[in-house]
Amino acid sequence: MASIVTSYGSDLWTKILFDLAAVPTNYYVALCESLPDEESDGTDLAGIEPADGYARLQTPTNSTYWATNADGLVTNASLLTFPNPTADWGRLEAYALCTALTGGEVICAGEFSQPLYIRLGVPARISAGGLSFGLATQADTISV
Repeated sequence: MASIVTSYGSDLWTKILFDLAAVPTNYYVALCESLPDEESDGTDLAGIEPADGYARLQTPTNSTYWATNADGLVTNASLLTFPNPTADWGRLEAYALCTALTGGEVICAGEFSQPLYIRLGVPARISAGGLSFGLATQADTISV
């Protein structure tokens, strides 16, 4: 399972680390047909049409919604349930953490361990721990 931090996400987290930006009060979980790349923003995600009953899922940035697992990754702390589809959404392989309900920026993204197949009338559900986020360490990529 691949995962990425976008250029925007890297910049945001660096600013938060040095108290140059505030932690967002909400994130918006997006479902995607494929994994976004490092330059993706919230307008170019491969996903589902809002006309099909789709909307990103708002999740506040607190411990009710997010937790740390044994591997040190941040995961969703409880079941996430998306709106009821009014059409088939098809195969969804990835997710993204965005800054807005529509548009906005992508902070980071990852692939599901198993793709979701979403059909008319059956809401997408992501079990607790189904999303995970973390930063890899690569000392050789940091320049001073």
